[in-house]
Amino acid sequence: MEEKIVKVIEEVSPETGYTEKEIKNNLWNSPPTRKGLGRYRLNGKSIESNDFVKLKAQKLIWYWDREFLEDCDMFFDVPGWRLNAESIDYLREAGYTVEINTLEGQKKRQEVRKKEEEEKARKKREEAEQNKNDYKKAVQEYEKWLGIPEYREQRKGDGVERHLKVVRSGNATIHSDIYYQWGLTKNNHIICHRHYNYDWWDNVVSVDQAPQHVIEEAERFEKEREKEREKERLEFERKKKEEEDYVWPFIIAATERAGGWDAMERAMKKSKMKYFCPRELQGKKDGRNYEFTIEEAKKIIERR
Repeated sequence: MEEKIVKVIEEVSPETGYTEKEIKNNLWNSPPTRKGLGRYRLNGKSIESNDFVKLKAQKLIWYWDREFLEDCDMFFDVPGWRLNAESIDYLREAGYTVEINTLEGQKKRQEVRKKEEEEKARKKREEAEQNKNDYKKAVQEYEKWLGIPEYREQRKGDGVERHLKVVRSGNATIHSDIYYQWGLTKNNHIICHRHYNYDWWDNVVSVDQAPQHVIEEAERFEKEREKEREKERLEFERKKKEEEDYVWPFIIAATERAGGWDAMERAMKKSKMKYFCPRELQGKKDGRNYEFTIEEAKKIIERR
């Protein structure tokens, strides 16, 4: 036979509460809990229907909704079915195992969570401080490599011609980017963009020209960037050719079905269509674009 388990959450301990005399001699904004009975909230729906009906008939279970709780100024309590110690006794006699989430257990778990949150916050503060120090050190070391330039405010014409380096803080977020970015102007002066957050940044330029080793580094970096751009261009052209090799037979088939380019163009103008998609490619979902203008389709065919 399957064990019948009922879970309840202790809200008021049976050891606390009020005597009958105290209850009668005072005015209450919310239902007072009688000493020895306590109050529990049912967690889940594990009481069989016949037992539930009997509990309700004996007023050993009752429901507090949100409106009732607000009327009683119990704004932080949760709506649900309430029971007391007599309800617990009934359930045990009916063969249920009652698992009570006691106030003491709740308090201990809250203390554990609080310690975990405090430890997490401490580690986060330490990490932020370490990131701050690492960022400061990295900026200082690179400025030293640059020759510790003396800076002035950026003037008209002091644009970045060649890039050097970016140092980004470990504390940078999508809401507050923090970084230094260096480059060279056309006259080989060092230009530095200092980004403190999205609302505050500045640009400064070195009074003197950059040392020779810095200029050589910028030239080397620019050559590497050019190689990367060329690599990306070749990859783009490769993918483009691959796609065109795939779609051109379907474009030819579409034009033949339409009766030629002129007929297709007239039909598209009549329907006020700017793009067409060959029947064989309709509904395909592979990340590619299979809609073409007449001019785009003709160019694909011409390149074959």
